Amino acid sequence: MKKIMKKTAIFVAVGAMVASIGPSVYAQNVTSQNISGSDRYSTAVKISQSGWSQSDTVILTNANAVADSLSVAPLASKLRVPVLLTQSDSLNEVTMAELSRLGAKKVLIIGGQDSISMGLEDNLKTSSLDVERIEGASREETSLNIAKKLKELTSEKFQAAFLVNGHKGLADAAGIGAIAAKKGAPILFTSNSRLEATRSDLGQLGIDNVYVIGGNLSLVGEFDRIATSVERIAGSNRQETSLTLTLL
Repeated sequence: MKKIMKKTAIFVAVGAMVASIGPSVYAQNVTSQNISGSDRYSTAVKISQSGWSQSDTVILTNANAVADSLSVAPLASKLRVPVLLTQSDSLNEVTMAELSRLGAKKVLIIGGQDSISMGLEDNLKTSSLDVERIEGASREETSLNIAKKLKELTSEKFQAAFLVNGHKGLADAAGIGAIAAKKGAPILFTSNSRLEATRSDLGQLGIDNVYVIGGNLSLVGEFDRIATSVERIAGSNRQETSLTLTLL
């Protein structure tokens, strides 16, 4: 589990960092760099250090809340801010030090009190930080509220949204994160029992074009008619699905 979470932290923060650099980066020769730390927290800090010398705002997610960390990528990209990881009840030393180095004035907490406790929120406020929390009763509702926050920051209508099974499709969400960030398109978690609820969510956000990520085992065929324009992206396995996503 630690290895999986470490990769998740790398993916989310790098996806936001690459998108924040701007379109000119895609015209340059591509190089690779290995960014890692001794654990998931220090890996997120290393990524932050590689992309930001200063940031007024920092996004904070629970290191074990994979869904929250994945769905926040487009918002992090829009704000051009780093994503740091925490435990539920306290900040570890490396995350505290990174908040100080960045000169952060505001922390945007993702998730409810089970993910990041009210005690930790109060401690952040005591440290003279402005704190805003985006949460929902479920990971699906949290992803919707992240999308609503993204909509507040976007002057134009969303061009698309990415629908992913919030329980079976986290690998698919990881595959779409950087692309969604680049497109400024929200990632909405859903499930086969939330077809009509998701249709309503799309209506609230004014979204007509949808990418359904994953095969019918992830999201049933009825999702192919959930919006005016729907494209399903699926492969025979998660690796093939991820490769197909790179063509968007």
